[in-house]
Amino acid sequence: MYAGADDGRVLALGLTSGAMQWEKFVAGGVNAIAARGGCVYVGAGNKQFHCLDARAGSFRWSKPIGSFATG
Repeated sequence: MYAGADDGRVLALGLTSGAMQWEKFVAGGVNAIAARGGCVYVGAGNKQFHCLDARAGSFRWSKPIGSFATG
């Protein structure tokens, strides 16, 4: 399970235990978050869109999107 916070934290939590698997920080806070196909997609408050590796939490790519992501 994945969660995002206003302070910019993106968390991966174990489904059964709730134990934190990894934590990453994105500037601007998390406005939107979704997961699919081994990626965690994060819309940040600084008008950036990020793709994180779902297993490790490492950044795969980041792109400016010109507006705020919501969802």
